[in-house]
Amino acid sequence: MFCDNRRVLRGAGGQIGYNYQSGYMVAGVESDLSYADLRKADSATGAWYIGGTPTTQIATKLDWFGTVRARLGVLPAGNFLLNATGGLAYGNVEMVADWNTRSRTTGQSRRSTFTLILATAV
Repeated sequence: MFCDNRRVLRGAGGQIGYNYQSGYMVAGVESDLSYADLRKADSATGAWYIGGTPTTQIATKLDWFGTVRARLGVLPAGNFLLNATGGLAYGNVEMVADWNTRSRTTGQSRRSTFTLILATAV
């Protein structure tokens, strides 16, 4: 989605977490934060009409994102862990859209959104 063959993907991040075991039960929490430098830009030209030919340019970027997760599990035998995990992902997505026509109708829209996603897994 954000791939550009002319650039090298750059990124860095870190992760921290803690697990607690009591008998056969395991509980834990972890979090990570990553710098991503993901960017994508594209443009489109519409069909000609009396007012001109509309042109739209859209650029999207995701500079950073992270997750926070909790887990709860059981050790039924030896080192075999069955667990369920769930948490949320967050990130800052910015989108800029420019449009114009030959009749000099122009505009720009800029949106910056903080997104949360809740997920579970077994």
